[in-house]
Amino acid sequence: MSDSTTIDYQHFFYELLEAAPWPVIIIDRNQSICFYNQLSVQLLEPAEPMQGLRLDQVVHDQAILQVVQDSISADQPRKAEHTKDASGTAWKVTVTPLEHAERNMQG
Repeated sequence: MSDSTTIDYQHFFYELLEAAPWPVIIIDRNQSICFYNQLSVQLLEPAEPMQGLRLDQVVHDQAILQVVQDSISADQPRKAEHTKDASGTAWKVTVTPLEHAERNMQG
């Protein structure tokens, strides 16, 4: 049986990222932004495209950055709720370390 359909995994990944119902930012262990969705752009309102920037260049709240650093250091998921300012706006922050593995393309 031959399947002539090929999946464009990069396109699939970007569509999945945009389908998330909340802002998503994917960073590396150095906290450099690798990927993000448009909801994160609407939330953070960065002055320039975020890819390649350090997270602390677009997120200026030390409590949120500390949750990220704690997750990276422990290599464990972390969750926190943080009231951003006097307006009472609460941010729910979830950080989950992901592992990137090379795919074995042998069939």
